[in-house]
Amino acid sequence: MVVIVPEKHELAECPCITAETFNNYPLLTYDHTSGLGKQTRTFFRRYNLHPQIICESPDENGIASLVSQGFGIALVADIGYAQWDKIRVIPLAPELEFYHTVYMGYLAGKYQIPAVSRFIKFIQDNYTEENL
Repeated sequence: MVVIVPEKHELAECPCITAETFNNYPLLTYDHTSGLGKQTRTFFRRYNLHPQIICESPDENGIASLVSQGFGIALVADIGYAQWDKIRVIPLAPELEFYHTVYMGYLAGKYQIPAVSRFIKFIQDNYTEENL
């Protein structure tokens, strides 16, 4: 997860965003019934935050559009915002934990489409029991 802000926002040059920052600015967020909406609200509760949520959207594009027009800041999935020329992407402070577990089941020895095979190989090559 990353924070996106308008390009001329006072936070635009910050190296990272701390938890308390979310209490100080209007916040655009995912719809509270969506998976990421629930995850972001869990994040806010974990850090005892009470942000001023001014708008909810079902996806990153809607949120990024509003951020680019200066309506507020947002905590969103890092989907690559290179195409957005009016926003800045800022990482969360290293001490902040935001994670989401993804499960995938497959039948070993059966055909998988290339994307699934590459994902399985990526996980096998990059993750061990110690770092999961």
